[in-house]
Amino acid sequence: MAEQQTPNKKLPRIKGTNFTIMEVNLISRRVVEELGLLRGKFGPDITADAKNKIWAKITDEVNALGVSYRKLSTVKTKFRNLTRDAKEKFTYERKERNKTGGGPAPKPISMAEKNIINAMKDTSSFKGIDGGMETSVDSITSDQMFTAVTISLVPALNGFPTCQTVDDLPSSVESIWIRRLEQVHQRNEELALSSATVHASLPVPVPAQKQTCTHQPPKPSESMQKKKAKRTADDVYELQCLVLESDLKRNEMQMELFQRQMQFYNMMIQKKTIDSENMILDALLITEA
Repeated sequence: MAEQQTPNKKLPRIKGTNFTIMEVNLISRRVVEELGLLRGKFGPDITADAKNKIWAKITDEVNALGVSYRKLSTVKTKFRNLTRDAKEKFTYERKERNKTGGGPAPKPISMAEKNIINAMKDTSSFKGIDGGMETSVDSITSDQMFTAVTISLVPALNGFPTCQTVDDLPSSVESIWIRRLEQVHQRNEELALSSATVHASLPVPVPAQKQTCTHQPPKPSESMQKKKAKRTADDVYELQCLVLESDLKRNEMQMELFQRQMQFYNMMIQKKTIDSENMILDALLITEA
């Protein structure tokens, strides 16, 4: 018998061992120490051979831990992924500083990512180009971002006992109310500004004497010159209380209207029963006669 030829089967891909925290911290620390050489521009002292030697040295130190054998390309890819994750968390943390709260909690920053952020937070890849779209996202520095004290947006319980509990947290509904309040205040400021311009455009009476007088246009008030105050969570809770009170009054009025309708309905039923009884009595009297 001829030997049967078995079809070529695709061999399963051998998956490498995941990096441990000790390996990740070592890669982050060593690359940050040699960051000036690894990310520097090529010149007489900085060559591709010198960079490859540093990467090979870091790879040997990682393999010396004895967890698993790592290739040089694998170590480079791991550091590239760490840099990408650190940049995403750094950018997200910077953007969330000016928001009112709510939404998912930010992912915790590991020690390796923190080392990368501290070393590269002032570079253009993390900070962005001056004059670009993201330079005005926040007004705080990168050092303040990781040392700032977390401020709770939930006011004290005694301030609003009927509309708030201790477990209440800002949500997307509160952000909608805050945007609505900002729109209302902006519209009020526009109306005030338009009224001021109308008063300024009215004719000024000139005295009969032939005197030359210069009239200066009225200066805008200091309140208009000041920057619009940012709405806080207290304003949102106050507005929610007003809405709940109006809903309660409307419900009470609807209940009162329903009770009156029921009274009217009962009166109509009683009237119909009395009319039917009178008709029966009249019919009986007619038959007896």
